[in-house]
Amino acid sequence: MDKVCLFVCLFKVVHPPVVRIIQPTAAELTLSDSIVLTCLVSGFFPANIIVHWEENGQELPSVRYINSPPWGEQGRDFYSMRSKLNVTRSQDEKSTYACIVRHESSQTPVKTSINDVFGELTTDILFLVAHLSSNFMTFICSLSDLRQTYSRPAPGTSPCPSTYPNLVGVTICSSKRTLIP
Repeated sequence: MDKVCLFVCLFKVVHPPVVRIIQPTAAELTLSDSIVLTCLVSGFFPANIIVHWEENGQELPSVRYINSPPWGEQGRDFYSMRSKLNVTRSQDEKSTYACIVRHESSQTPVKTSINDVFGELTTDILFLVAHLSSNFMTFICSLSDLRQTYSRPAPGTSPCPSTYPNLVGVTICSSKRTLIP
């Protein structure tokens, strides 16, 4: 019985990590000039693991990111950990960031990447919905998906869609009618 236990205990099956980068929300991208990219590494065994980040194929210095220690997944014999990389809008310039994970379950590193982090905003456009009210014009400004098309509404109908699924923020302001010819 001791030999069986010794065999099972010493030769536990290794499990490769599952690696994914948690993308920042539209609100995070809109409201800040810096964001944190989180690389979530999960489902691996044993706990020994090496994680680093690359920008455009070049390894970043370890002062740019923070790796958590591995923690045991509750009720399972697997581990998870995370790595957080700070990225500023000025540093990004359409860069590709990759989270690289080395684990004994694989001869080659596991890699996942994200491109042009702040470029996510370019898929959104600013649109204005104007409502004429006496001598003032009310502007409702919001971010909307580029695929959504805007056309002039028929007279007497509202230019506003019933919902704004991609609405990030709303700014309402009044301005003299002369701003738009």
